[in-house]
Amino acid sequence: MTQPADDLHGWVRMYVPSSGSVFAEYRAAGENASKAIFINAYDVKSHAWFRVGSAGIEGRDPSGRGFRREKGTHNITPWDVHPTASASVPVDPTFPAVALIELAPSLDSAKSAMLVADSKLKLEFLWPKGWRHYQPGYFKEGFTDLTPIPVTYVYDAELRPSSHTIGDQDAGLPVEYAPNSPPHFPVAQVTARSAWQLVNLEYIPEGDPTRFTIAGVEALIRKRPDLVTNPDATIRVPIKRSSEQAVQSTPESLPPIDATRTTSTGFGWPWILSGAVLIGIALFVKYRRAS
Repeated sequence: MTQPADDLHGWVRMYVPSSGSVFAEYRAAGENASKAIFINAYDVKSHAWFRVGSAGIEGRDPSGRGFRREKGTHNITPWDVHPTASASVPVDPTFPAVALIELAPSLDSAKSAMLVADSKLKLEFLWPKGWRHYQPGYFKEGFTDLTPIPVTYVYDAELRPSSHTIGDQDAGLPVEYAPNSPPHFPVAQVTARSAWQLVNLEYIPEGDPTRFTIAGVEALIRKRPDLVTNPDATIRVPIKRSSEQAVQSTPESLPPIDATRTTSTGFGWPWILSGAVLIGIALFVKYRRAS
């Protein structure tokens, strides 16, 4: 069931923010935790984001251009990535409102959308494999398992999700939210697996997109070198297109991936070659002994 568009869009206009920049710093939690830290940041108006930590840097600038820097390198360079390919992957666990903020303009595409008890918004989408960032071209040619899976979100008026399911599986929610979270932008105080603890939160109501540019991220690193020196933190890096697959990044295309691949050729060949060498040595020794 879908309620009248006026009711739904009215709810969105009332509760979903249209501006603001949020910067949240996390430290590994637990008694035996290391000093691993990272910063997640999101700009509501431009949908720009970044994640900076010791394992690397990735983000999307205000123009929609993706960038990253892997661990052990020094330059932050642009790279060909679809704006939505990983828009929520790094920041969803700490900023659960991002999914709704980015879905709000396309509520009409929902399988169902309705207002339920306590002024909550319930949305159900039917997405291939249950991935909201899927677009045609995301998979390599030949991969055909695009089974539609229902995905359901239930948000309250503060944009805190009270439910998020993919199929019949609970997708997980933050354990608790920071009491000083920005209005209608909850920030996880502790992540779902209790692995990270919020230690600092900065909110700029009017937003500051300049801090989400490559230059802005580089300035942050110069100011906080401790963010990129610890090797213990981990960051998910979006998949980069190969040279033969690379095309101009547009809102209608995604970097193809091979979802059928289960092993790495880079890992297998050294073992194969090593095995061949050992077999050769054994045959040589056998031949010498026989002669």
